[in-house]
Amino acid sequence: MYRLLSIGIGLFGCLLLPVSGQAQSPHVLLREGDKAYLYSNYAESEAAYREALKKDPVNEKAAYNLGNAQYRQGNYQGAEKAFQSAAQAADNSDRADALHNLGNALVQQEKYQEAIQAYQKSLRLRPGDAGSKRNLQLAKEKLREQQQQQQQSQSSQNQKQQQQEQQKGGQQQNQPPSSTTPPPSSSDQGNSQEPQKEEGGSRLPASRQQFLESIGREDQRNKRKYQEFNTSIKPRTRTKDW
Repeated sequence: MYRLLSIGIGLFGCLLLPVSGQAQSPHVLLREGDKAYLYSNYAESEAAYREALKKDPVNEKAAYNLGNAQYRQGNYQGAEKAFQSAAQAADNSDRADALHNLGNALVQQEKYQEAIQAYQKSLRLRPGDAGSKRNLQLAKEKLREQQQQQQQSQSSQNQKQQQQEQQKGGQQQNQPPSSTTPPPSSSDQGNSQEPQKEEGGSRLPASRQQFLESIGREDQRNKRKYQEFNTSIKPRTRTKDW
């Protein structure tokens, strides 16, 4: 779940007031960005927040809301940078929000270890935050799954390399005898038996096949868990106005 931008009561009355004949202040640009965001015009809201940051580069609220707008558009890398800026400029209460949202942006990029650190920092500032606690546990689960998948992938590569080496060794053993070896006599030819040729690896050993099938089942379970994780990240609104 990620926290939404700060919008106070009575905001729409301010939003509807026209501004003309003067340059727009960061405060007015933030209001315009909020209005666009409320109507799901995330690209427009992002542009307004960027303009606010140009006029006031250390404005924590503009950076925070920019991160939300980028997150909504799937620009998780951009959101990560915006939330980092917001966390650096905010006070402890707002920094907890920015760190929470930073963790969400990192999860979407599968940077689970960094996400865990962001959630932990947020919880140090706000220990009773149930949402951060829940997302922290989910990020830990995703990290374990990621590590297991990496181990399985490495094991699969090692087994494939071993099979290739074994096949290469078998081909060397099956090479024809040297020309210096005398040909067998006619009597020996009658009693000789054709050596059995090894099958060329078109079928996987039973253990290897079972291993791949287990990976497939694990991938399906991980996919379902990841979908459940994504649906658990929902907006959370700050209630104070600026």
